[in-house]
This record gives sequence, structure tokens and C-alpha cells, in this order.
Amino acid sequence: MYTNYPLEWVRRYQAQNYALSDPAVLHNKKNIEAVVWSKDIFHESMDLWSRTQEFNLKIGVAQPSFNNTGGVGLLSLARPCVNIKMAGF
Repeated sequence: MYTNYPLEWVRRYQAQNYALSDPAVLHNKKNIEAVVWSKDIFHESMDLWSRTQEFNLKIGVAQPSFNNTGGVGLLSLARPCVNIKMAGF
């Protein structure tokens, strides 16, 4: 994993296995479209949502990339404020 997210957040994310319940990750395993992540998509993962807020990761976008064997990579960008509109993405 390559990231510039806060190290404490990355450690917590990995230790808690949040990738198993992260709605952006789950969406991008099955879809080629980017997903804007905000409170709306975390309705089944409110604990994860509240933890992201602690680290000022309040709004973001996740874009998957698939290789020819079905492996998936995920580019996820986040910021502390201002909504993202997919029309501009």
C-alpha cells in the first residue's frame, strides 16, 4: 500500500481490517466506475465513517483499476472539506 494518509489512520485501518467493510472498497471490487465516498455510502459502516472523520478524511473518491487476471488496485483520494461532484471528475 502506498499512501500519504496519516500513518496512525493506516495502521488502524489495517489492524481493524476495515477493507472488509469499507463501502468504497466493496463497490470497487465489482464496478469500474469511481465512487465518491461520503457519509451517504457508509450507512452500513458508521463506525468506519466516524473513524475517518477523526483523521479529517471527510470526502473522497475511489477509482478502481483492474488487470488482465482480475486483480484490482484502488486509487483513493480524500480531503477535509468541500463536496466532490462526479461531473467534474
